[in-house]
Amino acid sequence: MKEKGEVPCGHGVWLQPRCIKGSIPFFPSKKKMLSKKNQTIIEACRQGYKVVDSIVYAPDGNEIATHLDNRGYMHCSLGNRPNRVSIAVHRIVAYQKFGDKLFKPGLQVRHLGNNKLNNLDENIEIGTQSQNMMDIPEETRIEMARKQSTKYNANEVKDFYNQCKSYVQTMRKFNISSKGTLWNILNKR
Repeated sequence: MKEKGEVPCGHGVWLQPRCIKGSIPFFPSKKKMLSKKNQTIIEACRQGYKVVDSIVYAPDGNEIATHLDNRGYMHCSLGNRPNRVSIAVHRIVAYQKFGDKLFKPGLQVRHLGNNKLNNLDENIEIGTQSQNMMDIPEETRIEMARKQSTKYNANEVKDFYNQCKSYVQTMRKFNISSKGTLWNILNKR
């Protein structure tokens, strides 16, 4: 039976969080401290906040305002000032659907239709980063990879290096973080 202040810890087991270093709960069975955002999700659901058909409701039934973050995900602000925390709505939906499994290392929340604004229960799953990437259409994945692989203009890097003959100056100018990366640009492309 659930006692006041306890939170789900998988398989229907409820644990009283232990507080360490401040008041950050951690679960002995997981040996992992939860982030403030994850703590807020657990506490909000315990208090009765819920997401139904992509709308966030307070325990009194009033709708909670949402906003888009800079990556296009819907967020809501929970908690009292000055401790308000912006929480991704899809993470609340995932917690409602999967419980503590959401916090398992290596798992992410997935939007199955690759629509970041669709926070309906049937569109939200959890999985690995690889599974999450495969939810993105192939053309978009190819374009994303193309943009990342052209981070440096190899000819400009080579020309600059040939003028100054300095790894340090070249790395500084092009914001290259390792000598190995610079060596590959200079010798392999």
